[in-house]
Amino acid sequence: MTVLLPRAVDRPNWPTADWRLGAHVVDGENAVVFAVFAPAATAVRLELFSRPTGKSAFATFDMAKSETDSGGDGVWRAKVGTLAAGAHYGFRCWGPNWPQVPD
Repeated sequence: MTVLLPRAVDRPNWPTADWRLGAHVVDGENAVVFAVFAPAATAVRLELFSRPTGKSAFATFDMAKSETDSGGDGVWRAKVGTLAAGAHYGFRCWGPNWPQVPD
């Protein structure tokens, strides 16, 4: 049996994508796009879980902050393949008052 783990999809385009806020299944792509508004964040990580509580994340993705000519919209984005609707996820954010410490 082959198990397909979630994977980053189209990573170079995350900073310029215009996906709406939240988590949304991409029709026909077997992927989910994520977007969270966190303008003061210095880093945002998407974490995927096998259960709603009591388990550590089984996959993580460092999200990309928007980049536009006007400086961005404060939204962080990620696109993850081989992930279905109903997946359990969370966002971990770092910023000026909670600096990111390398793992």
